[in-house]
Amino acid sequence: MRFVDGVILVVGLLGVIIWATYSSKDGFKGSDAMIVARSVSVAATLGGQVENELPAVGSKLAANDLLVRIHNGRVDRTRLVEFESQREYLESELDSARAAQKELGALVEKFEQRADAYRTWIEQDVRLRKTVTLRRLDVAQQRSRMKTQELDRLERLLDQQHASKVVAAEAKMDALIAQSEAALVGAELLRSDLLLRTVKAEGISADDGDTSYWEKTADALRLRHFDTRGRIALLKAELVRTTKQITAESARITTHFSEEHLAPFSGVVNATFVTQGARVAPGTNLLQVLDCARPIVIIPIPEHRMGQFAVGMKATVHPVDSDESMAGIVTHISSGPLLGHDQSVQLSEALTASGNRAIVSLDDGLASSLAASCDTARKAIAVIHSRSLFDRVSSWVSAHLPESAVSLLGLTTAAAQPPSGTPLLRPEG
Repeated sequence: MRFVDGVILVVGLLGVIIWATYSSKDGFKGSDAMIVARSVSVAATLGGQVENELPAVGSKLAANDLLVRIHNGRVDRTRLVEFESQREYLESELDSARAAQKELGALVEKFEQRADAYRTWIEQDVRLRKTVTLRRLDVAQQRSRMKTQELDRLERLLDQQHASKVVAAEAKMDALIAQSEAALVGAELLRSDLLLRTVKAEGISADDGDTSYWEKTADALRLRHFDTRGRIALLKAELVRTTKQITAESARITTHFSEEHLAPFSGVVNATFVTQGARVAPGTNLLQVLDCARPIVIIPIPEHRMGQFAVGMKATVHPVDSDESMAGIVTHISSGPLLGHDQSVQLSEALTASGNRAIVSLDDGLASSLAASCDTARKAIAVIHSRSLFDRVSSWVSAHLPESAVSLLGLTTAAAQPPSGTPLLRPEG
């Protein structure tokens, strides 16, 4: 091997060692991280009196355990009583309207039957009068023909001077009268036909063209029956609305009459602000519960390194009083003294120092020692796995070099991993 080749090999090995050493410093390690429990304040939404004895401070709670029961004995039931009386009134009116509608229906049917019978009688009477008129028309026409024949005979006798002019004039007058009578009877026959067709078509059953008493009464009853049906529909709508108002008012009274606050999660009572028998107003704080199973970790970050972190990065937390490490995820990065968007994070004055911070939420399944001391702030060492220069260069190389070079680089990267057991975890991405 030439000397130059040996120098190049040594320089390359030194570069790989330096690169692997630098890349092993993955993430950001903060030694003054603080573990605090997420707290929830329970407030009253109903004004009333506390009925039960609240859990003692420091007692453990399971999810859905009863915390506070509030009873309000001063609920105004006036509107509910009014709605209920209105419903009773509407129900009685509806029953009366239905009974009236049933009675009117029976009357309409009765008068319609009588009107049909009367119409049938009128139709038969018109037919009978038509028959009589036909007979009268035949008689009138025969009389007219006889008078016409007698007039013709007298006129021939007058021409022969065997009859006087006076007798001939009288005969002529009688013939004209007979023709007029025949025409009048014919008109009466036409009127009978017209009346018969009208009775069949429209039910007009009187000589003067007006409806009968039965038809008029049936029409009036039909109108009243229609009005009653409309009134029943209106009463039904009013009854439905009143029933809905009763339901809404009952729900309001039930809501404002008493309420129970249950534990939203398993935790520890951190503080109580009321006692049994105390009267509270809506919005009054009742007690505060700490969520021991899902604490958060506040990690100070130097301002010049803020660009290396993002929400969603993984983190590893090592409490100083425990040998176990816990995994978490960065959920918020803030430069203020407190989180403005998350009011459930409550810290003491000593924990509100200004500066850049990352909030890491821990996963479930923590050690019992952490749950036991969740009511106080705990020191911890936290590692946020930011993306190192080694990862960025490796990604660039993977995107621009051939596959063979990438495989070789992968072997080199694997060789540069830190030994197992180190608390500094490598990022997955």
